[in-house]
Amino acid sequence: MTTELEQARLPERLTGEEDRDTAQLERRAPFQLVLGEIPLLLLLAATGALGALLGAPVIPRTLLGLPLIFFIPGYTLVSALFPSDEGLDGTERVALGFGLSLALIPLIALGIEYSPWRLTLVPILTGLLTTTVIFSAIAVLRRGRLPADRRYLLGRPRLAMAHPRNWDRRSRFAAGTIAIGLLLLTGAGGVIVADRLQGEPMTEFALYNAAGKPEFYPREVSPDQPATVLVEVTNHEGKPETYHLRVTAAGAEIARADGISVADGATVQQPVTIHDLPAGADQIPIQFDLYRDDQPPESPPYRTLRLFVTAGDQPGESS
Repeated sequence: MTTELEQARLPERLTGEEDRDTAQLERRAPFQLVLGEIPLLLLLAATGALGALLGAPVIPRTLLGLPLIFFIPGYTLVSALFPSDEGLDGTERVALGFGLSLALIPLIALGIEYSPWRLTLVPILTGLLTTTVIFSAIAVLRRGRLPADRRYLLGRPRLAMAHPRNWDRRSRFAAGTIAIGLLLLTGAGGVIVADRLQGEPMTEFALYNAAGKPEFYPREVSPDQPATVLVEVTNHEGKPETYHLRVTAAGAEIARADGISVADGATVQQPVTIHDLPAGADQIPIQFDLYRDDQPPESPPYRTLRLFVTAGDQPGESS
């Protein structure tokens, strides 16, 4: 018969057996318990990026690339935030994975758009893979610090969905995250599209005659009859700019204008008088070089125009 003392020790003995079983399980599959589904997600992400870079056929490239864009980054972030099996079940993790991926896409795109790189394939893939690897590493580290019986293990998510009125706090949080992600995706996408529709930053540089028309330019200049032209600068740089103009003939400076300030989207006309040309020279190239003041002094001209004229004789000389 079991004595009262043995009965009292029985729960302690059972607890010790459970601890030994947990320890044996952790020794038997430590990497599986810690890594879980993370290696598979990293493999899918790398395969999708490689398929895009190598120009795989459209259907395989699409099937492999969609998880990298719309699911894997967000799911690894969920894994980093919730490393234990408490708080979120499989369905909520999947839903949050889609929602957070939608929220991450515009943030990555905006970061690339306002960086030295352009919004092209390689920077986008680099941003997606970098965020995925970082979140995966955090998830593995946080899972590794938990007891084996508390780490999240991937299971089959339930497909049935309750009516929104019956959602608990976690389900509402997941739905709200997806909604916020869609809003961020739409808003940031609109900003990028609007920026692209505006085109690349540029400055328009044009030359007109003294009457302000792009025709009948002066073709002959003499000391007693200098010529005047209008130089027009239109700023599409996206911010106010200050320019300076240098006019040369045969390598010698004949005119200069400093401090030409032009607001964004505005147009300024600057008159330039051409004189002091070598007498009797034919077809002299008059070069109009426009510089931005925020460029280094040794920079080449930002915009350049040329006008060919003939220099008349000095007063008193026969033609």
